[in-house]
Amino acid sequence: MLLAVNVRADGEYLKSSGYDYGMDAPAHCPHCRSDKRQTKAGRTATGSARFHCVACDKDYTPQPKAQGYDASTRQQALVLVLEGLSLRAAARIVGVNAQSVANWLVAHQVQLQSQLQSRGETSLPPVGTVAADTVELDEVHVFVGARKGEKNAGST
Repeated sequence: MLLAVNVRADGEYLKSSGYDYGMDAPAHCPHCRSDKRQTKAGRTATGSARFHCVACDKDYTPQPKAQGYDASTRQQALVLVLEGLSLRAAARIVGVNAQSVANWLVAHQVQLQSQLQSRGETSLPPVGTVAADTVELDEVHVFVGARKGEKNAGST
């Protein structure tokens, strides 16, 4: 909010300019314990208020918010991928980047492997080394060896 509005006892509006960060300055700086001249210094990427201590010239966040996506978002994306959706489709439905879903999938596999090893069971194969008897390709065709301008470059 860019403009704070206050009301006096007689009902007249008083306007004061400046930013309203939703919280007052903390009682003291966590670095030098000074309670003098703690100024507002913007917000973090997650929306937590930042403050600047003039005494020690350091910035700090008194109540930081956690970064990243919550566990329910991660689990929903993993369930969608395990149900057969592509990484991009699952990411689009959940509202995150496809690379995040890929990272969560790899992290989940590592977690499963460590759980299996702790129980003494056989572990899962490493990522990308699964052997298959049947491979299904849908509309995937790569024409290797064809160069622009050459006639019959791909034929044998």
